Amino acid sequence: MRLLNQLLIIIVSCCITAVSFAEGVVVSSSSSELPNSNRQVVTDKVMQKTDLNKASAQELLLVKGLNTSKVRAIITYRKKNKGFKSLDELSQVKGMKRLKSDEMKVIQEQLKL
Repeated sequence: MRLLNQLLIIIVSCCITAVSFAEGVVVSSSSSELPNSNRQVVTDKVMQKTDLNKASAQELLLVKGLNTSKVRAIITYRKKNKGFKSLDELSQVKGMKRLKSDEMKVIQEQLKL
């Protein structure tokens, strides 16, 4: 019975790893983890940067620090200027000028060109 439980743990661990890998999630756990242990499996989504020049409004809304009015202003600026040449151009967008430098940095770290 114990061998069956250990085999089941191995199979479930392999399935979780395979599914997590397919979904872009990193799973870290101890190989000595028992089914009744109080340890948690820690999962972290792999950070995917959003393309500032190609992202839809819905994709931009997923960027921490952006709301609907800022997203609208970004898309307007992007259309008017035929895209962004650098992430620093975000400071030229209406509504972004008043952001603190650390708030702007958090947004820029989630974006790419």
